[in-house]
Amino acid sequence: GCLDALACNFDATATIDAGNCCFDNCVSFQMSDSFGDGWDGGQVYEVYNAGDNTLVTSGTLADGSEETDLLCLADGCYYLVVTSGTFADDEISWVLTGNNGGVLTGGAPTDQLLFSVGAGDCVAGCDNPIACNFDPAVVISDCTSCEFDSCQGCTYADAPNYDSAASIDDGTCELPAAGSCTGDISPENPDGSIGDGIVNAGDLLQFLGVFGTTCN
Repeated sequence: GCLDALACNFDATATIDAGNCCFDNCVSFQMSDSFGDGWDGGQVYEVYNAGDNTLVTSGTLADGSEETDLLCLADGCYYLVVTSGTFADDEISWVLTGNNGGVLTGGAPTDQLLFSVGAGDCVAGCDNPIACNFDPAVVISDCTSCEFDSCQGCTYADAPNYDSAASIDDGTCELPAAGSCTGDISPENPDGSIGDGIVNAGDLLQFLGVFGTTCN
């Protein structure tokens, strides 16, 4: 057994170190088969990291009526899958204990049953970085919760109506007053003013048209 008292599976009665000490979180997965011949339909349990969908561990009841696997899991959010077999799904049952939710039970098949361990939290929400309500702590993506309206506004810093709180430009930016910046020399407006509030190709063409002209 485990001889290290700092491990969550420390066994005070053990005298020989089995090399199985767990220093994260001890979670037990008890498998049962009512007929007593194991999960002989090919049923398998799988535990995935909910954040990146990577397989963390898996197993099965090879024979007999009952067996318990010790799962050593780091803090985090996980989901459990128990696959359906070729037959005898109705003989299958399981009990997951030691997770933050206490005790979970079920049978076969089980599809993506969420549970958290230690300081982990199965936070669901918007993980789209351009959304107004983007939450970097989200583990379970819920795209339907994303909203893109509350943070819209003018994002052009030189516009009179620039909104420093806006992260999505909504096309409402107002141009600076005509002729308010150096180089805004085109066009000539009906009211006699010069410029359109922005230095662009029109101003460059106007300048090139008179480039080299000798001024009196």
